[in-house]
Amino acid sequence: MTKYFTEVVCQAHDIDRQIFDAVVPEIADALFSLDGGAGASFSTDPRAFTVTFGFMFSSRSRKDAIEKSKVIARTALHASGGVTAGWDDEPDGSPEFEPVDFETVSASAQTEREKVAA
Repeated sequence: MTKYFTEVVCQAHDIDRQIFDAVVPEIADALFSLDGGAGASFSTDPRAFTVTFGFMFSSRSRKDAIEKSKVIARTALHASGGVTAGWDDEPDGSPEFEPVDFETVSASAQTEREKVAA
């Protein structure tokens, strides 16, 4: 098993700033209450309407680490009242989230060694 730092960045579209600001604490509360979410990092950029989930996982592969992080991010969005329309239909595996149309901007993983070298 290799230790990976994973990051999933999601962006909201067609959403009012007040709604975005109201939904962010609900997403964070949901994230930190989940198994696997307790040690996560979470940040937002209200100008870009993005939320960023960060995790540290031991996994067999980079792909497994990314998938695990996307599942936890998706669950946090569901638990905060969002839906994930088209999640399984995305050809590149990039889900769309909806508290009001969140979509993944990026999902990545790097080993601890790669993170230190960056």
